[in-house]
Amino acid sequence: MLNTDSSFSINKSSVIYMLICSCGIILFVFFGVIPNQKKLAALDSDIISMEQQIKEQKILSPLLQDLLGKIQFKEVAGLSCEKKKGIEKSQFNTIEPVFQNILYKHRLILISFTQDINFMLKSIKNFFIKL
Repeated sequence: MLNTDSSFSINKSSVIYMLICSCGIILFVFFGVIPNQKKLAALDSDIISMEQQIKEQKILSPLLQDLLGKIQFKEVAGLSCEKKKGIEKSQFNTIEPVFQNILYKHRLILISFTQDINFMLKSIKNFFIKL
């Protein structure tokens, strides 16, 4: 026959270990899972808004291209400018006095007027001026 007097008993140390493990799991959920879930929800909403913007841009892009094609830029008289020209290496020393005169008229001081290394080695026609 069964002995009904015996009761179910758990060691005190087992209960403490079980409480510590359950507290660890709860802390992991509260500090690890829930904040990351909120961040992921925010990222999902950002992704949805960016996808919406991309759709709008895909819809409006042909319209913009059509409008840009219809616009004809007219050159205003008196505002035309010459095409940019470089200088030859032999002309470099003759340009410094021209710049000094221009700067003197505008009350600026020429600190340095140097050739770029690319200007000296290659056929690039640019140089640097420090005011």
